[in-house]
Amino acid sequence: MDEPLKVCPLPPPRITESSSATTTVVEGEAPDLKGQPSSTLSEDLASEPEPEGRFSFEHVDLPEEVQWVGWSGPDDPSNPKNWSYKRKWATTFVVSAFNFISPASSSMIAPASETIAQEFGIKEPVLISLITSAFVLGYSVGPLVVGPLSEIYGRSRVIKFSNLFYLVWNLACGFSTNAPQLLVFRFLSGIGGSAPLSVGGAVMGDIFHKEQRGRAMALYSFVAMLGPVLGPNVMEMGRNLVDVIVQISGIFLLRETYPPVLLERKVEKLRMSLRSRGAGGGHTHIRSVYDTGRKTSLPATLLNALSRPTQLILFEPIIQLFSFYTAFVYGIFYRRFLPPFGEVNLF
Repeated sequence: MDEPLKVCPLPPPRITESSSATTTVVEGEAPDLKGQPSSTLSEDLASEPEPEGRFSFEHVDLPEEVQWVGWSGPDDPSNPKNWSYKRKWATTFVVSAFNFISPASSSMIAPASETIAQEFGIKEPVLISLITSAFVLGYSVGPLVVGPLSEIYGRSRVIKFSNLFYLVWNLACGFSTNAPQLLVFRFLSGIGGSAPLSVGGAVMGDIFHKEQRGRAMALYSFVAMLGPVLGPNVMEMGRNLVDVIVQISGIFLLRETYPPVLLERKVEKLRMSLRSRGAGGGHTHIRSVYDTGRKTSLPATLLNALSRPTQLILFEPIIQLFSFYTAFVYGIFYRRFLPPFGEVNLF
């Protein structure tokens, strides 16, 4: 009778004391990579003969020294949540001003829709209504692009450039020579004007703790509803001049608030400091605590942002009901600014 097979366990692997190192770098200090112990795992494996029948370690990625960069403590002044109340509310007022101007522009043209229809020879009531609603149509497209961009390039940069985009196309509406130009310019202006609506709430979340967020969000939400109401009443008050003033205030008062972008800038400063000190390739091992190591291209990020709302609207009943309700309310809300279809006098 055959003897049962005996299993001889392999000796436990030897663990080195410092196969990898993790360091938290505070602001203003450049890490000294020369004093850090290097990984000795490869040397240990090279010095020991490889036992017969065991696999090779050549295909295994050896651990590297990574220096993680985060905030310098719970009271780090560079953390937007630790800003002074004066700075926080200055940011809140600027974002709220952006959030007022854009919705006001959406309804501001409504009183002149009949005059525009006569000038451009528009006779279809639907097209007359589209003169006003084309701007709101941009609200449905802009957040799909603006939202992901704000998490790549930062909140303030996206808000500033989007509002500049809005201002340019809003000015172009005044130079339209036919109805298609006006509709396209209004639509593009709405895309740029959607940035405060889609990113402004994230700015509030970046700078305020959740227990302090109520008043700021109340102001931010209130002006968004106040804008369309006051828009038709302030048509003659130099709207474009107000847009320029708000844009200039944003340049000086609106600072970056998104923590991953702020810490990535901090990482870049440390890397530049290491390069100037001749630290060799050590700067490649410095990473932000928000850095997952996965590099996603901009097209992939935008594609993911476009697919997520589609999945929600198709498979989530609560999202479907809320979307239909919001569309109905918006339709009633903006319909009051336009004359009834049967009462449009074009001649």
